[in-house]
Amino acid sequence: LNVTSEVLIYNFQDSSFTSFFPNQLKKEKIFSTEEGLHQFLSNGDLFIESTNQGRLFVLNEESVVYRKYANRPEKGLVEPPHWTRIYESLDFLEDR
Repeated sequence: LNVTSEVLIYNFQDSSFTSFFPNQLKKEKIFSTEEGLHQFLSNGDLFIESTNQGRLFVLNEESVVYRKYANRPEKGLVEPPHWTRIYESLDFLEDR
């Protein structure tokens, strides 16, 4: 089975779709049947959690910037990361 996930943005004004970084998604064989997650970062890069594969990626138009197993596979089994988040700016100080 040669299937990959896609990140699509729908334009309500002209009913068109834009696919983001399809070549990288295909090259890396990024696919999740459930719980996949993506997030556009402030610099235009795309963070993807490939949940079923247990892998995390950051992609841009030219390349894969970051690729890592959230939890290394053991005996063919993967521990899914379950919706990893990236916080680009987070204030750890609370007003009291």
